[in-house]
Amino acid sequence: MKKTLFILLAFFTVQSIFAKQPPFKITFGSGGGFAGLTTSYVLSSDRTFSKSDNLGKKTEALKKVKCKDIKSIRKLLGGVNFSSLNINKAGNISSFILLVQDGKEYKAEWTGSTSGNPALDELHAKLVSLIPKK
Repeated sequence: MKKTLFILLAFFTVQSIFAKQPPFKITFGSGGGFAGLTTSYVLSSDRTFSKSDNLGKKTEALKKVKCKDIKSIRKLLGGVNFSSLNINKAGNISSFILLVQDGKEYKAEWTGSTSGNPALDELHAKLVSLIPKK
């Protein structure tokens, strides 16, 4: 009896820890240039992933992201303090990350290969690694 109660308590404890993770939606990508073409990807905490571009105005559903990748992204999100992040350096060709979490929207945009914020660059690299190769 005690063993059963312990197992149930452990199950509900683990379940409540994972349930407290706030949902998120991350839009990331790059674009600009003469044509103004932007390709963006949307990743949600429910593992859905999609690709869209503003030229053809089409959206393509991509393969769901693995749970371990969502967990890794949550960890990386914790390292980026989006509420105090102030990166808005748009240029000819820019990269961006838009985070929607807890009813708030945070955006970072930069030109070049890095944003100047190592934690944001690590998050961006992880997000880009999820894009399926053709």
